[in-house]
Amino acid sequence: MITIDKDRKLLLMYHDHAGDPSKNIKDKMYNEINEYQLISGYICPKCERVLKAYYIGVPSHIRTGVNNPFFKSPRSSYSSAPTLSLKEGTNAGGSYLNLEYHENLCDLKVFEYRGILDAVSIFYKNNKPQDSDPLTHEQLQLLANRILAGQVPGLKPVYDVCSVDEPLLAVNANEIGTYKGSVWINEKTIDYMVKYAAPELPSEENTENTEDSKAATQTSVETCSVIAE
Repeated sequence: MITIDKDRKLLLMYHDHAGDPSKNIKDKMYNEINEYQLISGYICPKCERVLKAYYIGVPSHIRTGVNNPFFKSPRSSYSSAPTLSLKEGTNAGGSYLNLEYHENLCDLKVFEYRGILDAVSIFYKNNKPQDSDPLTHEQLQLLANRILAGQVPGLKPVYDVCSVDEPLLAVNANEIGTYKGSVWINEKTIDYMVKYAAPELPSEENTENTEDSKAATQTSVETCSVIAE
């Protein structure tokens, strides 16, 4: 298991039965809880998995180049491939880990870009329709400010537990009116961003229409959108 102790700002790596006095475990690796001082770390607010961490120290499995013995990815019911993967390494005197394909087992997709303005700007630039009028920097800044203020349902910041790095952007596709398994998720997210980058916030009537669209979209793609838990 890999988790974060938010109070002590520690990254913890251990096997599920580590530290259990009822277990007679002779292997030191399986018996200990390994603690590393965090430099920065992010936890998904929905499923509470560790998304990213940068920490002091180099675990033995990184030094020897083997897979992390404390991370076991669940497998989907329709494939033998792991549902999640973990990318690890060392950089600038510390170690890092990034959880990949997290959205396979969670309602939230969390972008890798640090900083809400950078996240919405890069995502918008990479996915906006070519024939549309581009959002200005001021509009993107307004959108980012509204996300940070909690005024955009379905788009939320994920904060660094150490409060030293910029927040990440999380998107709940179900909540913004599309569906996680839909191939139109990027296009729908762009439409949603444009709506909340307007000078005035959408009215309650528009919000209700979004809910209707969400239900219709979910129904239309539910047969191709099953994600194994």
